Amino acid sequence: MGDNNPLDERNPRPWRLLAVFVALAATIAIIGWWGYSTETRYLLEKENEQLRAIANFKGEQIENWLEERRLDARALVGTAYFAEDFGRWMETGDFVSGRRLMGRLDSLRVNDNYVGVELLDRKGTPRLSVGPSEYQEADISPALLAETAASAEPRLVDIYRDGDHLDFCYVAAIGRGQATGVLGYLRLCVNPRLHLFPLVERWPTSSPTAETLLVRRDGDEVLFLNNVRHRKDTALSFRLPLSQSDLPAAQAVTGREGLFVGTDYRGVPVLSYLRPIAGTPWRMVTKVDQSDVLRTIRGVARVSIYGVMAAIAISALSLWLLWRRQELDITLAAAQALRRRNEELEAFMAAVPTPLFIAGDPACRSIVGNRAANELLGVAEGTNVSPSVQEMAAPQFFLAYDADHRACRPEDLPMQRAAALGRPVTTQEYHLQFPDGRAVWLLGNAVPLFDEKGAVRGCVGSFADITDLKATEEELRRSKVALVQAGKMARVGAWSMELAEGGNVLNSPINWAEGTFNLFGLPPAGASPAGQLFQDLVHPDDRGSILQEFQQAVAERRVMDSEYRFIRPDGVERIFHGRAEFAFDAEGRPSHCYGAVQDITERKLAERVLAAHKTQLENEVAVRTAELRELNKELQAFTYAASHDLKAPLRGIHSFSTLLERNYRDRLEGDGLLFLDFIRRNATRMTTLIDDLLAHARLEQQALDMQPVDLNGAVGAALTERREEIGQRGAHIHVDLPPATVLASAHGLAQVLRNLLENALKYSAQANPPVIEIGGQPEGGRYRLWVRDNG
Repeated sequence: MGDNNPLDERNPRPWRLLAVFVALAATIAIIGWWGYSTETRYLLEKENEQLRAIANFKGEQIENWLEERRLDARALVGTAYFAEDFGRWMETGDFVSGRRLMGRLDSLRVNDNYVGVELLDRKGTPRLSVGPSEYQEADISPALLAETAASAEPRLVDIYRDGDHLDFCYVAAIGRGQATGVLGYLRLCVNPRLHLFPLVERWPTSSPTAETLLVRRDGDEVLFLNNVRHRKDTALSFRLPLSQSDLPAAQAVTGREGLFVGTDYRGVPVLSYLRPIAGTPWRMVTKVDQSDVLRTIRGVARVSIYGVMAAIAISALSLWLLWRRQELDITLAAAQALRRRNEELEAFMAAVPTPLFIAGDPACRSIVGNRAANELLGVAEGTNVSPSVQEMAAPQFFLAYDADHRACRPEDLPMQRAAALGRPVTTQEYHLQFPDGRAVWLLGNAVPLFDEKGAVRGCVGSFADITDLKATEEELRRSKVALVQAGKMARVGAWSMELAEGGNVLNSPINWAEGTFNLFGLPPAGASPAGQLFQDLVHPDDRGSILQEFQQAVAERRVMDSEYRFIRPDGVERIFHGRAEFAFDAEGRPSHCYGAVQDITERKLAERVLAAHKTQLENEVAVRTAELRELNKELQAFTYAASHDLKAPLRGIHSFSTLLERNYRDRLEGDGLLFLDFIRRNATRMTTLIDDLLAHARLEQQALDMQPVDLNGAVGAALTERREEIGQRGAHIHVDLPPATVLASAHGLAQVLRNLLENALKYSAQANPPVIEIGGQPEGGRYRLWVRDNG
């Protein structure tokens, strides 16, 4: 492969033919260039002259129109009787003088050049005006009034924005030169949109790009006074820095005049003419896009180029025919050289470990690979693996999919694309799916092969196995998505900072993650956050403490953990919890800071609401507790009284029933004895209930007597008390209690069981039959007991 090309020794170099061709081509090109240059200079001079004429014409129009406004003001205040009427009206409020003044002002309003006419006193306070009220609100500075009083000519107040409208005015002194001095001032208000801007923006000829701009200097910026053609609503709001030296407007406000070639506010090359507007701080820029100017020049250039190309082509064709005859003599040597090169290429491809393929035809219907390629596809050497011939019943070795997992047609693959386009195709990703289930990602590069006529004759492709890389990318993508989602859900943002020299955090640039911009209410695009920006957005009451905490954490080499308030650009106040860790260089100086912030506003608000609710509940509990204590006292007093009143008749019943049983039992029989026994049992039960009522009333005054109680025994005692009632109602009792001893008040437990059993009997009375279940089980150190019924 290292041999010299054998054709070089046998191929006679056509020095003479080449020299003739070069001489002919150079002569033709020089003639064409001369003709093109001559015509271009003529067209440019013509365009410059036209631009200059339009600029001077427009400038004179504007100056004449402004002069008319100045003369109107001077003519009105220059009459002696006007000054006399104004002085008389100001001193005495003379009605006739006022009417004459109003008439003169109205006469100016008839001319639609003015939107407002106003008379001011010596201090500049409006006294009399006609026209819309919105044109009567702008104040005039004392300095301008003083300059106007000292000048015989009206003074121009530059264009300014007042609310939603633009205006400028002329101010003239009234009564200047009189013994009493200036009596007041006349102000003529003009809406530039009505007359001035139309004079500026009209263009006398048809042009898609030409426009005229009024500009003035405003500090270090150029202020555009009228609306520009290619943007909306820019009057007195569109600014550009003076530092743009190629900007015609910037050159104009710095004093340059005449023709200037530069770039306008759109970044488009323009041809412009600059001139001042006399008697104003304004500069006028008359411009047209160079593309518009050069359109005719391009036509001339095309004609010149086509003529030159045609002449050169004819010369080249003639020389090529002669050269072709010489090439016929070396065709055989070329074929032999190509065979040797093919053999060298085949050996090289076999030795390269990268999968390489070569297509021998423009349609890539015959593609074979080197050893690495065959191993990748699992095919034998020399196998045609082109997917372009699958329609002709060729074996299907794989299915191809693009990076978006869409099936690839044969013409979408790198080698087929390169052959079809006639240019290299680089870094195309796609993956192959094999019948055995394997999936391989490949990064393909393909270069077309051309024959001696420049036509595509085949293609060469190299492919790198990037399966592992794609798996890693997918894992990273999922991790990033998970991290972003987690940050959004937790309202967390990350940041890093490269600390400036000396650890000055205010001058250090900050790298915020996208979620951090969202948390802080800032747009990610165009933002260049620094420590100072962050400090400015922190609540003023928290700035000193957070900066001190930052510096102290750096000094102590510890983690910074703090909470602070943050005022977003939209004015909304949020509360953040921030945490930061620091990295130090080899000399122990702080070099980097890494941290995260979390929006905890909702948590803080919830804590405040909970605290307020807690306080409110504590107050309510205190009030309810006091009321409950009062009710318990009343209930206790009532219980003692009721127990005393109930026991008196009950003792009589019990005593007389005892006497009846002792003295007359032998005289009773059958139902009499049953009724007597029922009276005695119920009197005893009533006594127990009254004693329980008294015991319940004492519970508020004494501690419970807690002692081990056999739960089964307590339930059995409660059932024994109700045995007769249970039998009368035919109730079925099911007890399912494991043996258990609980720590409880025996009296209180018995009362609870008595009440639960009584309620169950009461509410299951309508069931047939009544069923009552008693059960329980231990739960977490306690015992859960229940009584259920089918009522």
